[in-house]
Amino acid sequence: MSDEKCNSCHGLTSAHGENRANTRAGCQGCHNPRLASANQQSLDFKSMIHGIHASGVRQQPLLLDTTPYSTAVVQYPGNLSNCNACHVNDSYTLPLASGVLASTYDSGVDVGDYADDQMISATASVCSSCHDSEVAGIHMLQNGADFTATQSSSNSESCVICHGPGRVSDVSTVHGLAPE
Repeated sequence: MSDEKCNSCHGLTSAHGENRANTRAGCQGCHNPRLASANQQSLDFKSMIHGIHASGVRQQPLLLDTTPYSTAVVQYPGNLSNCNACHVNDSYTLPLASGVLASTYDSGVDVGDYADDQMISATASVCSSCHDSEVAGIHMLQNGADFTATQSSSNSESCVICHGPGRVSDVSTVHGLAPE
């Protein structure tokens, strides 16, 4: 993603950030992989943004704290299949970049101790933010996703075998990627 791509649709956006406006880094400073809402939803930028923008394809409304995101609240103005409208350099493809972390959805008993956090493995965090049906969840679990990961969990997601570039269910193919 780039600041320019965000701002091309959103213009000057401050949301609740006020002086942290109009930069991805400003948003991601707080909306990092360890941020969870009081109602046990990940507020990680990578999953939250996909869930908000793709609210029309979700089976369940996305509830971030007290704000329900559904097509009644948010309508993506473009072609949702045009991943490059937001992403740069095909960054939507699998595997995810090295070092992408799992997303916390429950901060555990001790909010200061990451060891007791409950997380969703990195790729599943992104995919399940839109593909939230029971069948999609089972598919992800069968392919190594972890919806109850901890800080010490290993990442065994094998999504790239089928959904990687040039594979039988390449992300760009299954999403019907529109040309830029």
